[in-house]
Amino acid sequence: MRKLFLLIACMNIFLSCQNENTVVVKLQKNNPDNTRETVLPEDTDMDSLQETDDSSDSKEEVIETSRKWTFMVYMACDNSLESYGVQDLNEMEAGIQSDDQLSVVAFVDRHPGFDRTNGNWDSARIYEIKSDSNGNDKTLVSERKASSELDIYLKSETELDSGKNDTLKKFIEYCHRDYEAENYALFLWGIGSGWKGLCYDGTSNTIMSLSDFGDVMELYTPNFLVLDTDLGMSFETLYELKNLNMTVAGFSGINQGSCINYETFLKRFCESDRSYGAFTKTLIDYSDSNICVMETAKINPLFENLEALGKSLSEYIDTKDKQKAVMNEFLSNIILYKSSSYPCDGYIDVMDMTDCLRYYEDSEVSYSAGVLYDSISASVTGKMD
Repeated sequence: MRKLFLLIACMNIFLSCQNENTVVVKLQKNNPDNTRETVLPEDTDMDSLQETDDSSDSKEEVIETSRKWTFMVYMACDNSLESYGVQDLNEMEAGIQSDDQLSVVAFVDRHPGFDRTNGNWDSARIYEIKSDSNGNDKTLVSERKASSELDIYLKSETELDSGKNDTLKKFIEYCHRDYEAENYALFLWGIGSGWKGLCYDGTSNTIMSLSDFGDVMELYTPNFLVLDTDLGMSFETLYELKNLNMTVAGFSGINQGSCINYETFLKRFCESDRSYGAFTKTLIDYSDSNICVMETAKINPLFENLEALGKSLSEYIDTKDKQKAVMNEFLSNIILYKSSSYPCDGYIDVMDMTDCLRYYEDSEVSYSAGVLYDSISASVTGKMD
């Protein structure tokens, strides 16, 4: 009687946006070729996307620094995405402007076999991104930096496992020490595998588990987290962030390489007022794929409503005929994504599921589905396919 609920629980589910009137949870197909546009309502208050707490007990000490932002870019490209990583570094150099209010610091872990440019180094390095007067010319000009936390030095090479959360933690510690700022944005770049983890390291054949990733986020919660990975906005990933206070952005589906146009994103952000709202809007405008943005404070209600829907379904299915009917509804009428070329988990379009079930014959099921549908619609801002 509980098989359907278990089916929902074992499927990976994702957040994204479909159009300006309806915010959806869905997976996009591999390598989509669609026209995309921003769907932010004209009256959207972008600054309100940052969850704040004005109580005296929660206020943090004001940092006395001229640096308004530090972008911490953790590039786990010790894998088949290495060439895309080098490409994105060049995009950053072409987009950033010389400025004491913004620092972009990149941890870059390369692979020995997929890209031979820029000296073909295959270790881990840290770069402070510098403006390249020649634009995106495929040659890195950024300043190489040393980090005692990571045992990274200028005159030697260090091989590190970017799939270990300790590596991520030490990189964040380094940035907080040497690039103190009012606001921190963490860009997590690499291969994502849904519930299996993030930041696959090909040399070590390791991947950072979601729980290990969550531990680091609890220690060093950035103001803004950008998951520039495959399957970044799975519910499994969001679960690890549900008790934190920040804004998270990410992508659904499987994408070949990065989803952000870093050159235009940085150029436009540097031209803005550097506000939190400007960061959010610029990120949405200059992402190359569908992106969704939400406050972590809104995650818990989604899980509560998903659990309520599962409970309603399990209570409704009290005969084999009902079980068969509901399973047929799932398998025939609700969008389900999985790769046909290699073994893959099933990925369910939750907004499509709730849109279908909110008109179901059982009143409890339809009510629970409608509540989940509305809570997702109210929680996510983004860009459509």
